[in-house]
Amino acid sequence: MLQTTCGLSMQGRGKKARGRKCFFAFIASLGLAFVATEASALSISVAEVRSGNEFPLVGGKALNAPKSYSGSGTLAAIMNSAGRSWEDAIADGVRVTIHYGWGTLGSNVLGRATVVQHEATIVFNNNYKNWFVDSTPEVNNEYGAMKKKTTIVHDISMNSARYFRATQSGDAKGHYDLLTVARHEVGHGVGALFHVDDTIKSLDQALLVPSLMPGLRRDLSTYDAYKTAEFAGYMGYSTYGNVVATPLPAALPLAISAIGALGALSAMSRKRAANNIDAC
Repeated sequence: MLQTTCGLSMQGRGKKARGRKCFFAFIASLGLAFVATEASALSISVAEVRSGNEFPLVGGKALNAPKSYSGSGTLAAIMNSAGRSWEDAIADGVRVTIHYGWGTLGSNVLGRATVVQHEATIVFNNNYKNWFVDSTPEVNNEYGAMKKKTTIVHDISMNSARYFRATQSGDAKGHYDLLTVARHEVGHGVGALFHVDDTIKSLDQALLVPSLMPGLRRDLSTYDAYKTAEFAGYMGYSTYGNVVATPLPAALPLAISAIGALGALSAMSRKRAANNIDAC
């Protein structure tokens, strides 16, 4: 059994910490590796754990939504949108079930995903009142124009970030975007059991980096889809127009590494059979 935990903290900016960076966490417990099946669309089923009910996989009771937040959307609509984003990004016949709800998390953690095979539970921190809960998650009216970045993978230029900054007068200004957190955590749920290195300038706004600043929205990039497909063994990924077969390298790294105060992250070789995964 391979079990991975990620403990994360909030990072202040300046003496008064006016712009604070929040982090994500995930816990992975895999009895079986993510394996590819027939080449078709990924299927994600999302199910809300309502207040008072117990969270699957992790235990503990779900809580009510925060008493106050910006926007008039719902967590259910946000999760449905996040699920569709990943269904569009991955070409494979795997079915994933994701339970989600509001709960109490450790200090400075926006969301946490716990993953067991093709099932996950996502908990969103209801201690924060400065969430932006978008009532129209399919559009980006409260944000400026999309910004993009590129990186080089195997000598090929690849889109590595698709992100937006909140407008000065909109509801998203100065608030943590719940849609971005949901997209990030759903990514862990479908097999992205890693974080992207945000110290690399071309990757620092990828969806799967481990932190988020207020007023920022991130969408899936080609790099997010590619790295997830490669890591989890999916058959293909979307470049937002074309589906590309995932390359099969001779070997993928198998390691657990600590990144600063972020805790332990895992990388898992697709070549290694599920019954040969060692505890690290």
